[in-house]
Amino acid sequence: MKKNVCLITTKFPENPKDAWLTNDLAESLTSAGECVTVIALSWLATDPPSSYSEIAGLRIVRIKLPRFFYRQSFLVTAAKIVFFPIAVIFTVPKHIRKCHLLIANTPCVTTFGLPTFFRLR
Repeated sequence: MKKNVCLITTKFPENPKDAWLTNDLAESLTSAGECVTVIALSWLATDPPSSYSEIAGLRIVRIKLPRFFYRQSFLVTAAKIVFFPIAVIFTVPKHIRKCHLLIANTPCVTTFGLPTFFRLR
């Protein structure tokens, strides 16, 4: 039985030449026959904008906050930590019905509260 796997990460490069461990993990799970959705939180100002795409059987949901959140300030970074989970809660239900396995990488503070959100769905 195929499982719905959700991978929440702050690093998931678009360019295959810049691939990172999260790219390898998602591709490996897809190759093993799982239905994988990557929730890529665009943590840096240079990261890609919000979007949804499907590439080689892999669903990618990118979430980028408004430009204000990419200023260099402790308070803005703290606000980003609060608002990213909120953005996920409002964006993800459009793309994921049920999640059997949730994988989140560190820093876990960026995904605060999301395991509970997925468990309650």
